[in-house]
Amino acid sequence: MNKQKQRKQSNRRKNPLQIEIYRLEEGGEDSSFDLIRRIVRRIVDEENRKVRGELSIILANDKLLQNLNRRFLNQDWATDVIAFPFGEEEKGPWGEIYISEERAKDQALEYHVPFLEELLRLVIHGVLHLLGYQDGTTESRDRMERRENYFLQYMKCI
Repeated sequence: MNKQKQRKQSNRRKNPLQIEIYRLEEGGEDSSFDLIRRIVRRIVDEENRKVRGELSIILANDKLLQNLNRRFLNQDWATDVIAFPFGEEEKGPWGEIYISEERAKDQALEYHVPFLEELLRLVIHGVLHLLGYQDGTTESRDRMERRENYFLQYMKCI
């Protein structure tokens, strides 16, 4: 067995999380999906979590995110990312992350970063929420942003 195949099998044993990515608007899977899967696995590994089950990442639009925000969080506005945990990490299934590609595009322009970087930041943010990070206070938001920036730096190095 070649080394690359051995490494992939080793990673599956270490991190049995299944990651599914769906794009609700036009277009299907693209090269960013592989990067998204890599960063999710990296976060879970670095946070020393044994996550089982499935993570679904849904790339959607403002309308869907606003509807989810209103229905589940009682906030009637479009948002960039919402994460829904489904159960305990070790037992699975794990959760869903909804991301507005429209918000990601707008925010990328606003922050002067490439769209892919902003999309990855939102993925990272959602995964951190599923791992228990909060952003309701200044202190918790600062901690979460430091972790987001750390993982974004990792992505820029690969």
